[in-house]
Amino acid sequence: MTIYDAIGSSSFEAPAAEAPNFSGANLSGARIFARLSRSNLRGANLSGAQLGTERNQVKMPKQTDLSGAILTDADLALANFTGANLIFSNMAGANLEGAIFAGADLSRADLGRAKLAGADFTDANLYGAGFSDAKGLDSVRGLDRARNRDKAVF
Repeated sequence: MTIYDAIGSSSFEAPAAEAPNFSGANLSGARIFARLSRSNLRGANLSGAQLGTERNQVKMPKQTDLSGAILTDADLALANFTGANLIFSNMAGANLEGAIFAGADLSRADLGRAKLAGADFTDANLYGAGFSDAKGLDSVRGLDRARNRDKAVF
């Protein structure tokens, strides 16, 4: 198997059948800047991973695209999603403790049942994001400075 087989697609927008599958993978501490829309990361360990934008990016995507990604029950503790595209992503039941979502787009993302203690949502777009039964909302940072907070479902 080549790396293209694992993460490649025949077009810029991966059809569901060609979306990358990293379910259960251990990617803790990884630096990931890629288009991973619709990818399956169910139960994956991405704790401490860098998935957001970084200064001086050359020949890399301007932001990590995890739109429509399946991140249910994944360990995303202390992961950095600064500026990432998480539109329609499913993070239900995920461990997001201490994760950074500064400036990320979480429009219509599902964060139901997620563990959010210490997560940072400063300047994140929360339009239509669902937080039903999420844990640790009382210790989330930057929620008062998040965009479209009034349009999120708590």
